[in-house]
Amino acid sequence: MRFIKNQAHHINLELIEPPASTLDHAVDHIISLLQGHSDSVGAEPYRPHPFVLVIRANDGTALGGLKGELNMGWLHVQLLAVHPDHRQAKLGGTLLAAAEQYARDRNCRHSYLDTFSFQAPDFYKKQGYKIFGTLEDFPTGASRIYLTKDLA
Repeated sequence: MRFIKNQAHHINLELIEPPASTLDHAVDHIISLLQGHSDSVGAEPYRPHPFVLVIRANDGTALGGLKGELNMGWLHVQLLAVHPDHRQAKLGGTLLAAAEQYARDRNCRHSYLDTFSFQAPDFYKKQGYKIFGTLEDFPTGASRIYLTKDLA
């Protein structure tokens, strides 16, 4: 851990890096603050629900996976990857459809995600996602593309 002194505000800023247990404790504290604020203003509850989907071969080998989070009526697809040898087997679409159904079953109305211009924007468009924003030159020479989809 490192502490960064801020003389102007008379505070110490703590930078927390792995191990994961230290990060998890800090994140839990931040989430409780967000939940309290959402509750105090009558907003939809801030209750993040992380999940992971993994597609495995019959021998147990992981072929692909998706990490997501449900919160405030939205699915956030955070990571999606399929082993290069299996990318033409429509496993990415299977993972995304399963995540969307999981979200619908828990009353989510929308989904969002981001990808890079050199990754999979066309794949997500084929799955019904629409671009709503782009950050140019992120990373250098490419773009970060943000997409959304209605699940209702």
